[in-house]
Amino acid sequence: MTFRYSATLGGFDDTPLVDFARDKEVIAFREHFYTVNEVPHVTCVVTYQDAIAPPAALQAAREIPPRPAPLRAPGYVRYMDDFALFGDDKSALKRAYGAIEAFAQDELKLALKSRATILAPVREGLPFLGWNLHRGTQRIRPHILRRLRRRLRHRAWERRSGRIAELMFGAALRSALTHLAHGDTQVLRRGWLCAFKDERRAFDDEL
Repeated sequence: MTFRYSATLGGFDDTPLVDFARDKEVIAFREHFYTVNEVPHVTCVVTYQDAIAPPAALQAAREIPPRPAPLRAPGYVRYMDDFALFGDDKSALKRAYGAIEAFAQDELKLALKSRATILAPVREGLPFLGWNLHRGTQRIRPHILRRLRRRLRHRAWERRSGRIAELMFGAALRSALTHLAHGDTQVLRRGWLCAFKDERRAFDDEL
């Protein structure tokens, strides 16, 4: 099946594919993205067989509630279960939140984290995936930085006390620096390299 990007929906309407696969056992799934006249398209190739299940189970699958109506938010970004909606109409964003909360509770039996849900102007920055995102800059959130620093100090103590090898500390330091490299942290990373200079010989050997 091939789907064309819909500007109205802000994505691809894959309802026909979902309906097609309701009473089938999907063995493999492949997708290919491409553009035609600057319009994104996606072609889905499904390998399947007729589901081997009791009639009652097939009927239950057919009765799965439909997806909620598209929210049609002007802007949307998502990674795993973290997502953000963007729009100029605050009341519309509140309604979208209500619809998402109701769907999560009624259909998915999940509850949204109230402390992680905010409604604020983007000029105040967007907290997302452990970062505070501003126009032109990305700053790591303080509690994430404290967690990284605490873990690295513990690894340094393990290295000095002989509990782990140099290579293991080097891997921990490399992991922390790679995470920090996603934002504007050059000065911070240099400071960490200086602070852990006695424990990072294995790391230096690979640079």
